[in-house]
Amino acid sequence: MNRQVKRRQQRRGEQQRSWDLIIAGVVGALVLGIFLMSFLFPNLNLVSYREASPRVLRKIVERGIAWLEEDLPAITEFAYGYHLEDDLWANFQVEKSDDRIKLLNTDGDEVTEFAIGEEPEFYKDLGAALSELKAALKDKEFTLSFLRTFDRHNLLVLIAEDEEDSEKVTQYQMVFTPEHRLDTLIYYSTEGETPEGYTFGELYENFTPER
Repeated sequence: MNRQVKRRQQRRGEQQRSWDLIIAGVVGALVLGIFLMSFLFPNLNLVSYREASPRVLRKIVERGIAWLEEDLPAITEFAYGYHLEDDLWANFQVEKSDDRIKLLNTDGDEVTEFAIGEEPEFYKDLGAALSELKAALKDKEFTLSFLRTFDRHNLLVLIAEDEEDSEKVTQYQMVFTPEHRLDTLIYYSTEGETPEGYTFGELYENFTPER
C-alpha cells in the first residue's frame, strides 16, 4: 500500500514538473515574441524622441525623408536660407511653379526668379539635399542624437567631427512636427576652406498631406 502511494505521488510530481516546464516555455515564447515585435516594428510615433534608441531615431528620420520626398511635388511654398559669412545668413521665401522658382527676400522688396534647372549657385535643390542627408545617415562617421523637444516638435542632430581638427564639423539639424514630418532641415559645414550651409523651413506650413 505504501509502495502504491509513493508511486502515485511520484507520478503526480512528474506531471507537475512537466506542467511547470510547459508554462515556463510558453512564458518564454511570449517574452521573446514581444521583444521581436518591438525590435522589428518599433513605435515611431513618440511624443518626445528623448528616450528613443539610435536605431529608432534613424528609422524616424528615414520615414521623415521618405514622406518629404513623396510630398515634394505638392510643396510649393517654404522658407530657404544660405550661409553668407560668420553668423550671417540670407533668408528668402520660396514660391515654386511647374517650371520656375521665385525667391522673395524677408523684407518683401526684392525678388529673384529663375527656371528650374538653372538655379544659381547659392540655391540648393531640396531633392538633392535629401539625397545627401540619406547618404550621411548611412555614413558611420556621422552620429545621430536627440537635442530637445519644444512646442511638441523634436529636434535631432546628425553630426560628424574631424578627429584631427575639432573645428571641422559637418552637421544636419532636423525638426520634426508632432505628426513626425520633417519640417525643417539645416545643414552647416566647416570642412571646406570657407563654411557653407543652407536651411529649408516651413515645409509643411502651407501643405497638409492626407496620411
